[in-house]
Amino acid sequence: MESIPLGIRMGISPAIGLMLLNIGFGSNAGLYSETGGPFYIMRDFFSALTPSVAKTTMGSAYPQMVLYVATMLLGLFVIIALDRKGVKASVILGMLTAAVVYWAGEYFVLGMNPFRNMAGASFVPPVGDMLETTFFKFNFSGFLQMGWFTAITLIITFCIIDMFDTIGTLVGTASRAGILDEEGNMPNMKEALLSDAIATVTGACTGTSTVTTFVESASGVEAGGRTGLTSLTCGVLFLSCIFIAPVAAAIPAAATSSALVYVGILMLMGLKNVDFNDMDQMVPVGIMLIGMPVTGSIGHAIGLGMVSYTVIKMFTGKAKDVSTLTYVISVLFLVKFFVAV
Repeated sequence: MESIPLGIRMGISPAIGLMLLNIGFGSNAGLYSETGGPFYIMRDFFSALTPSVAKTTMGSAYPQMVLYVATMLLGLFVIIALDRKGVKASVILGMLTAAVVYWAGEYFVLGMNPFRNMAGASFVPPVGDMLETTFFKFNFSGFLQMGWFTAITLIITFCIIDMFDTIGTLVGTASRAGILDEEGNMPNMKEALLSDAIATVTGACTGTSTVTTFVESASGVEAGGRTGLTSLTCGVLFLSCIFIAPVAAAIPAAATSSALVYVGILMLMGLKNVDFNDMDQMVPVGIMLIGMPVTGSIGHAIGLGMVSYTVIKMFTGKAKDVSTLTYVISVLFLVKFFVAV
């Protein structure tokens, strides 16, 4: 943690905020039609020269996109209004409002059944399929054939990216929660990283997608979550969702996008902690701000920030200000970015 310069640590939270904004206005809500896809809110709706151009581009998906945009903005403004009034459940109430309006719009305006995906859905978890297909079903044949150098490089690469993705998410959410000290350090970071590592290994053994710390946790922090009880409660609720997955899937992406956009905007407040008169801070943070939403990777963006910080210090005669571990991590990221295996 100490290897990440203070300026970069202060810039992680707002960079994650821009990433959440990009997800909320982009990949979180995509539509397809006979003309192609996916079509996104910001790229294909708001970027269209005229509504006619957007309609022609999206084809039959255009009416649904209009509903997406309207309900997402409605949910966002409801969240903001409730938050200004001090309502603790502003985020979930805003999402619920957007969901109900979206369901009504689909049924009464688009003539579609908003719960059509639940038809024939099973509420029984496919545990048997998991045990037969992925549970401890390791296959190292291809891994052993790729060569030791390639194998080690891949292991180190995945380790670095997963570690810095987690560190970035923890620092960003902790910053918004107000629990970082004046030096930008997070309490109990070791325990948090150990928990994430155990979850990642466990998920890999069971064959799930990577079990790790997700940036969407910022919405829980914004709702007031501060302790491990929050995480434990969410874990129990996620476990219960195994049995009501079809119901959870009925929540429209427009509703969750409103929460992502709102939390992303709030996380931009972290920019006030960055000294923009100091080029040593401003340049790495600026690169992270564009790198995180464009690459979609917290780890890659932090790596770009650390490499730029190290190079600037070296070229300005301040190489001694950079710790040995920071040099090592910067070199590892350079190898990861430029060395093909």
